[in-house]
Amino acid sequence: MSGFLALAGVIYLPSAIFIIFIPGAIVWLCWVLIAVGVPYVNNNWFWLFSLLWNGGWGVVFSTELVRGNSGPLLLVLHCTLAVCFSIASIVLNTTAKAKAEQ
Repeated sequence: MSGFLALAGVIYLPSAIFIIFIPGAIVWLCWVLIAVGVPYVNNNWFWLFSLLWNGGWGVVFSTELVRGNSGPLLLVLHCTLAVCFSIASIVLNTTAKAKAEQ
């Protein structure tokens, strides 16, 4: 799941030179780290930040899409998938933690 998000985000990595996109580049880097098996990055705080970051940009790009501009279609798709995967990861991390405590 994280590997897919990292590959999808590689298209937008050059935009990380802009200050406003640096948190997005950090999220992308964390997706890569999770995909290669770095365990301490895979926590609910990171996934919540990923959810809020991608959800916020998804709303921004969706408003342009609703106005009839089809340019941000891939961005909306990327943000939507990132939000869905973030929610799934939060649920999976929470249930795994609950099972480990039993």
